[in-house]
Amino acid sequence: MKKSSDFMTFVAFDLETTGLTDKDKIIEFGAARVEKNQIRETFQTLINPETHIPLDVFILTGIKEDDIKKAPRIDDVKNAILDFIGSFPLVAHNAPFDISFLNREVYEIGNPVFDTLELSRILLPFIINHKLMTLHSFFEEEESNYHRALDDAIATSKVFLKLRALIEKLPLESLKKILSIVEKIKGGTASLFKIALNNALSDKGRRDMANLRDFFEIPYNVLELDSTKKTTPLPPTEKSVEEILTNDETFIKAVSKYEKRVEQIELSKMVMRSFLYNEILVSEAGTGTGKTFAYLIPSMLWSNFSNERILISTYTKNLEDQLFHKDIINISAGLSVKFKAALIKGRKNYLCVKRWDDMFSVNFTSLNKDEKKSLPNLVIWQELTKTGDISENSSFWLHDNLSLWSKLSCDAMDCEMNKCPYFHECYLTRIRREAQEANIVVINHSLLFSDLNAEQKILGEYNRLIIDEAHNLEKAATDFLGTTVTSWQIKNVLDRLYKREKGLFVRMRNIITVIGKKIKNIPLDDLTKCIVSVDKAKSLLMEISQRIADEVEKSEYSGKLRLKEGDSLVEEIKPLNEAFYSHLKDIYSLLKRFIKIFEDEKDLSTWKEIVEEVTEVYKESEEIVENFYNILSCEDKNSCFWVESSNESENIKLVSAPIVVADILREKLFDNLETAVLVSATVLVENSFDYIKEKVGLAGTGRVKEFATGSSFDFENQVLALLPSFISDPQRNGFFMDVVDVLRKVILLTRRGTLILFTSYKFLNKSFEHLIETLHQNNILLLAQGRSGSKNVIIKEFKEIKDSVLLGTYSFWEGFDVPGEALETLIITKLPFPSPKEPIIEARTEYIESQGLRPFEKLYIPEAVIKLRQGFGRLIRTKGDRGIIIILDTRLIKREYGERFLHSLPTNIEISYREGDFLERIRKFWEE
Repeated sequence: MKKSSDFMTFVAFDLETTGLTDKDKIIEFGAARVEKNQIRETFQTLINPETHIPLDVFILTGIKEDDIKKAPRIDDVKNAILDFIGSFPLVAHNAPFDISFLNREVYEIGNPVFDTLELSRILLPFIINHKLMTLHSFFEEEESNYHRALDDAIATSKVFLKLRALIEKLPLESLKKILSIVEKIKGGTASLFKIALNNALSDKGRRDMANLRDFFEIPYNVLELDSTKKTTPLPPTEKSVEEILTNDETFIKAVSKYEKRVEQIELSKMVMRSFLYNEILVSEAGTGTGKTFAYLIPSMLWSNFSNERILISTYTKNLEDQLFHKDIINISAGLSVKFKAALIKGRKNYLCVKRWDDMFSVNFTSLNKDEKKSLPNLVIWQELTKTGDISENSSFWLHDNLSLWSKLSCDAMDCEMNKCPYFHECYLTRIRREAQEANIVVINHSLLFSDLNAEQKILGEYNRLIIDEAHNLEKAATDFLGTTVTSWQIKNVLDRLYKREKGLFVRMRNIITVIGKKIKNIPLDDLTKCIVSVDKAKSLLMEISQRIADEVEKSEYSGKLRLKEGDSLVEEIKPLNEAFYSHLKDIYSLLKRFIKIFEDEKDLSTWKEIVEEVTEVYKESEEIVENFYNILSCEDKNSCFWVESSNESENIKLVSAPIVVADILREKLFDNLETAVLVSATVLVENSFDYIKEKVGLAGTGRVKEFATGSSFDFENQVLALLPSFISDPQRNGFFMDVVDVLRKVILLTRRGTLILFTSYKFLNKSFEHLIETLHQNNILLLAQGRSGSKNVIIKEFKEIKDSVLLGTYSFWEGFDVPGEALETLIITKLPFPSPKEPIIEARTEYIESQGLRPFEKLYIPEAVIKLRQGFGRLIRTKGDRGIIIILDTRLIKREYGERFLHSLPTNIEISYREGDFLERIRKFWEE
């Protein structure tokens, strides 16, 4: 068979397999041959892998063990598969995965291959994800029986045709830019863009981005809203807020799914009071209160009346997005106010237009293979984005592309501000300007503290601040008021200066050699010495990193090791650190001299590019090196220092953090505000705000007011909370097996969606190993954090697959929102005390002891109470939810401090003394 040069004939195919590794086997092959945009022939076969079908594969595909027992083996169908695909181009979704299986089990494939996943990431940067199901739906194709090979092959063929048609509509410049990247990368993608480019060159019709712009809802980070309600706005008072939420029929009808809640009304009045009387409000809004409405409504009214900016800070991106893209818009429909809202993030979230253009004119060759592979996913996005905020680009996974993004994002060291030729196109400048004019500015805690460090140069002056998710305020301050530096950052700086007769110093040496006779005081000898210093610094860096990594490996605590002045490790590496720093000082001295020489010689403009690079390296790296030296020196008595390392990486991370943030927050933040509102669903400890106030610097502050709403949920009737007292104490050897036994029996008895919360990965993994076989035999899917995919994938499967069981650690104790029947049983294995081996906890323990106080009372219990309340809140998310909470830690009733936990929970806990009674109580609850 002949290949089609324009790829009008191709074979789309898909595989189902027993798993994702190279040890797994194909269990189904499906393919569709397409000619001139029509499916002409299909092929499908089950394949006996001669091994069992994993439960998750059965649940996903519906393929049973019985289905494959009589199916042919792979050797029996190889020829049929090869005959069908012939020499035609192949199309698959996530093609490298499928091709690897064909190469291993069928034959080494030499056909041209097109990957719809790769193409969709280039062309569709604004859709929620690039799964086949999502793409199929996006192009408004009929629903398919996803996760069966033939159906997925047919769906893939349709998606490919749509994507190819989109490529043909791209403007000429977009095609050129994408092709300039993909033609240098191995794969079939480039050929499609070459055909489209040739067609575009001969196409006399107009091509522009409107062809793609209509496909998406392209987000913007500024809202200008004017209510359709044309009445005189009420003055901003407590009474007016209550009137709106209670009796304003226009508001009640206009706001989607509005539900009057007493708790929300009372909290909203307290927020308004804080504006009126310049107070600081510390508040807890129980689950179901609707806290975002409670502070947004008075904020919008007050800002509209006073023309003052109000900043709203959140800890998580989910809440940030909910506020800006949903709640503010929803509320504005019912309020008679005209106002502007802006969503602003830290500068490194935004694309730098100058760096983007430089990437294609001078910097592309400096990219490595992985960076070049990801760059095409930014082209269409860059041409369409209104914000330059990389988080809106679903095609570009920032975590996997930090190196590339660091070369493209806005960087303070590299920014020319209003001298930049792209100043008027700058995304960061634009949103900062808009934020200055906005009534409501939504930010996150990270930016809040970055602005504090920058003395309000980022956000500008503000006097009113709402802090949501306030229980995380101390953690955010600890994270962002300290410093972090990695050995890779240092190594990259040194490599940029000199590496194997390449780098900045080599180029400087060449320049000096050429022009040295024209300039006095050229430091050629010093440059040679500095090249030697770079190599010595690299050796010292490697030795320091290795010694630290060796000690971290011996550490008992999960890849972290605290550094303290006087400790053996700190003393051991001290001379290495001093020598390393000395070499770097010599290098920086030379860089400064070089910059000065070229600044003084105005006729050397031809060397402008390298002078700019020298200046950039100097500015970027000086602070990094200082932080590296200071952390290893451990001299600041008010900071905690530690290192992080893992066996999987040669990189080490050095961290410093303030031990106590209370004084910093009080002096730098709260003392400068007229109003601050701190709100959270979980800040009370034994019905007291004392702990949160002490942590964040508000203890003893006269203008602080406190307010707590109860929950709008009926926990007494919605929840059965149990504690089986027959389980061993957590500190005894029998505890683990007792827990596993109870977990197994409860899961098999209830067969309902179950979340099990752990306090350590070790405990979670051991439990997984003991449960997996039994649950598999009973067709119950077991998911585990760190073992079953990313957090988003795990949550999606948990929601979609009935009666599944999910094991999670601390990131699942909060922010995990699964209402309805998907989650009806919550099991908490142990009280979530902080680990005393965590460096910052250890440092705070020592600080509390130095004050003559007991750390267990002042730190460990309050932190565990708050975390337990967060975990407890995972079960009931709506008034219609109902379920069982089981706590397996008998210290709640056998230790004196247990009362402090019990008094902080929203419902009473029943104690079961015998296993039979315990299981019977569970059974009866579901019969009621």
